Amino acid sequence: MQNTDPNKIYPVLDVRVLVEAGEPDYVVSNRQAIDENWQYELATNPALYDGEIFLASRAELCDGILSASYQRSTFRSLLYWRKDNSRDKPFHIFGSGVIVSSDNKLLLGQMAAHHAVAGSIYFPAGSNDDQDIVDGQVDFAANARREVLEETGIDLTDATRTGDYTLVVSARNLALFRCYYFDRTADQLQAQALEFIAEQKLPELSRVIMIGQDDTLDERSPAYIRSFTDWYFKR
Repeated sequence: MQNTDPNKIYPVLDVRVLVEAGEPDYVVSNRQAIDENWQYELATNPALYDGEIFLASRAELCDGILSASYQRSTFRSLLYWRKDNSRDKPFHIFGSGVIVSSDNKLLLGQMAAHHAVAGSIYFPAGSNDDQDIVDGQVDFAANARREVLEETGIDLTDATRTGDYTLVVSARNLALFRCYYFDRTADQLQAQALEFIAEQKLPELSRVIMIGQDDTLDERSPAYIRSFTDWYFKR
């Protein structure tokens, strides 16, 4: 995406990601390498699931509008994509519903051992799939609600959300953040999420972390997460 710097904050007024027919050229061209990497990943972590995901061959930010074209693929292609450092690979676009407590702390989760990025610390989120497609367009708000609910048991509809998104671009990742403000304290939200996790047979998260202005994330969180949290607390 032209005229964007890595790990810089960009305000986004609207997101228009349309689904196109066909498979990404990137996936077709790298099929053998994708399949070979998948076998390696499965041998390391048999719990992996090759579900549907989307990659964007085109993305543009213009006048505060993020527009892109999505094509359907599978999780194995994303695992290979993560290891590929080429600058012409497609974009991976995803949203994060950022839970903000009444005492201004942010909720993050550490990924469980069975996850592809076990031990990493993220905002509760996930890649788009067919459940998030409405009339040929991605519903990022619905995706955020579903993913947060699945991982923490917290319903974003109980919060007041900001109208706009915040975009961070990092290594062909387009991370869209939107804040959801709850009238519960950090301790209350953390306790709710931990209780939910304890009831799950195979939870997505191993623990829940609340961070405030004086806290610092380490390398277990991707650079785009750290860029957003730094920006949020310095506003």
